[in-house]
Parts: sequence; structure tokens; C-alpha cells
Amino acid sequence: MRIPVRPDSTPLHWEEKDNKRCVDVRAVASASLISPDALDFTLKNGERWRLRFRDSCPAIGFYRGFYLRPNEDGKICAKRDTIHLRSGGECEIRNFRRLKPSDD
Repeated sequence: MRIPVRPDSTPLHWEEKDNKRCVDVRAVASASLISPDALDFTLKNGERWRLRFRDSCPAIGFYRGFYLRPNEDGKICAKRDTIHLRSGGECEIRNFRRLKPSDD
């Protein structure tokens, strides 16, 4: 599944909360590039989850997109799966954290 990446245009400040090991790939509505080591997934139900890579993944911003290849369970999981770059590389997922707007 190809996922386009766009710069984050949300004026809100986000606070990382709960951990999650896996995300259902079919639930991903969009992705925003936060930094070379982080993407935010917005899910179809409105939740926002920050995906952090094990190492920096600078090529993801250059090609503005990536592919998700879920396992048979239909999920993409931290410490198990990778994001596949359009350049042919891949970046290992370290964790997912739920985002909530901060009170600042």
C-alpha cells in the first residue's frame, strides 16, 4: 500500500501519550513527516499516532512517500516491521505513541 507523505501543517502542539505495538494498515488515512526519525499517522477514526524509527530515515522526506507491507495479520508493528521507501531502502519502526493536543 503506497502512502504519500506531506509536511505537517497542523498548528497544534502534540503530546505523546500511550504506547501501541501495532496499527491496522487499513486504518491509516494519511501520514505527516515530522522529522527524519518520526512520522505521524492520522487514522480514519481521527486518532493520531507518532511512529518513530530506530534510526534516522532522511530519504522519506525526499521521495514524499513510502510503502507499507503488512504481515498476514493486516498490521504494521513496532520492532517487527519496516517502512519501505520509494528509493528501495527501508526504515525499521521503533515504536508508536498516541498523540493528544497539548494544553500549551
